[in-house]
Amino acid sequence: MRVVMEEWADWMRVDDSRIGFPGHSALVRGAPGCSYERAESGRAELVDAAVSDLEPIQRAAIQRQYKVCAVWRFPRHNYVEVLDKAHTSLLVLLRKKGVDLDP
Repeated sequence: MRVVMEEWADWMRVDDSRIGFPGHSALVRGAPGCSYERAESGRAELVDAAVSDLEPIQRAAIQRQYKVCAVWRFPRHNYVEVLDKAHTSLLVLLRKKGVDLDP
């Protein structure tokens, strides 16, 4: 699963400044010509959909773990525990979406 998540993180960090937004901003998804539409890996798009389906706190833990986002805004929660639950939930979601977890 780690390889799949690192592939997603690399895909998320791709910068397409020419359209005015860094990476794969939710504001530009589906806009003609944006990098989201040109993604080489359909798997990264499926992983992104699964991550988006997580609870906000779990999504934040995953994004921080894979350096998509550096901020952890849940100081009253244990990051390691939330991350563990997030990985468990994400694994279920990835399987439901048919994501091939083999590298």
